[in-house]
Amino acid sequence: MRHLLLIFTFFTAFTQSAHSQEYKRQGLENITKESAMAPVNFLADDLLEGRETGTRGAELAASYIISWFESIGVEPLDDEYLQEVPLLKYKAGENQHFEIQIADEKSIAFTNNVDFFVHPLKNNESINAEIIYVDYGIDLNATFNDFDKKNTNNKIIIRKSGYPKHDTTSHVFQHFKSKSTKQIVAEKNKMAQNHGALAILEFSEEDYLASLYANSENTVSKMPSFYDTKLDLYNNNEYELPCINITNNTAQKILSLIEKKSINKRNNYPKAKISLTTNKQAISSPNVIGKIEGTNKDEFIVIGAHYDHLGMRNGQIWNGADDNASGVSAILNIAKAIQSTGQKPDKTLIFAAWTAEEKGLNGSRHFVEAFEKTSKIQTYLNFDMIGRNADWDHDGNQCMMLYTAAYPELEKNDSINNNAYDINLEITYSRVEKPYAGSDNASFAKKGIPIFWFHTWGHEDYHQPTDHADKINIEKMMKIIRLSYLDIWDLAYDKTDK
Repeated sequence: MRHLLLIFTFFTAFTQSAHSQEYKRQGLENITKESAMAPVNFLADDLLEGRETGTRGAELAASYIISWFESIGVEPLDDEYLQEVPLLKYKAGENQHFEIQIADEKSIAFTNNVDFFVHPLKNNESINAEIIYVDYGIDLNATFNDFDKKNTNNKIIIRKSGYPKHDTTSHVFQHFKSKSTKQIVAEKNKMAQNHGALAILEFSEEDYLASLYANSENTVSKMPSFYDTKLDLYNNNEYELPCINITNNTAQKILSLIEKKSINKRNNYPKAKISLTTNKQAISSPNVIGKIEGTNKDEFIVIGAHYDHLGMRNGQIWNGADDNASGVSAILNIAKAIQSTGQKPDKTLIFAAWTAEEKGLNGSRHFVEAFEKTSKIQTYLNFDMIGRNADWDHDGNQCMMLYTAAYPELEKNDSINNNAYDINLEITYSRVEKPYAGSDNASFAKKGIPIFWFHTWGHEDYHQPTDHADKINIEKMMKIIRLSYLDIWDLAYDKTDK
């Protein structure tokens, strides 16, 4: 009898495993090129006017995502699909004052949007303080410190943009080389704040203000920019240092005064008098969140992608096919594939389309703060830009999977699925101890939640009006979605049933 029981137990487990594999493959076959491209074609259409947060186009995108959830039987996470995110929208005002005070009570006044450009700020600011030069304004402790032996407390710093690139083997180069300009600026601003600076003046030796905004070497011609306006969670009281970009010509005038101070051994640095104004308003924009409830209602896997993009400027539309209609397609198709199997997962799957990522990861930041069971989230899978080829990807088959370094099983399982199911992507695995940057993965990583993120690197159409649906590598995007589905299946369904 004991032998018969063992045989029966083995046969039952084998049958369950075979059935599970059959269902897993059934869902996989529901992810096709046509199903992958359908959301991209809609979301990146001119009709949606670039899906900028708080606009009609973004509302249409949210409605489309809801209709997809409803059509495949994905329920709202709570009572409804929309989770409103309260936001503060702010930009620099029109009246800005910036002057340098020199000897004999004389001063040099600079002209807004000609000599300098003020970054968006939440509150009006009035600052009267000495200016001190800190080279690049980088502090990496013992290995590289531009602040060493410089008293920047309660002073305005003037710094060069970027970081030194002459030595590609240096620690400072290695530290910054893979980070975006936005990430580098944010990190350097935090360093300045930690050293007690009151404000930042930044210039580029290449005078990039001229190339971005200008019509001559030493002037800044005011043009509408996506980054003229910022968004933040309405109740976020974190202080941001005032940051002013100045032309190279303006910088040289200031630096010459600082140099004279050193030569003449004067006690005081030149002073700046700055009065900055802001325009701000409260707005709201929703995350769109659905769920496939598991047998365990208190263990969660979140699959997310932002649906917002950059909108319209000067009659042109930034459609954002790769950024990030491709990512939204992934979450919708994975949900569809799971539902097509008819099998209830063991863990509850949350599918989230985030708002307001482009200007601060605001949608995902709000979710991890507002969700009462954030501590029960076991993994977060992020999609952001999964449909194009990097310059070096000549065969159009490469992608990156970035993941939390403490969880190597994420790479191991992904690699197994890539080979076992003939996906055959060429994957660069990037193990990051603290994946706090890049996209909405940061919001979860900062809460200690393990993440993994598929990405196909940048390209010439990134944040350009030329990011169109007809440039998507459909085959690669479909493969990434299929592989991600397989990974989610293995995480969501009890391994004893596989």
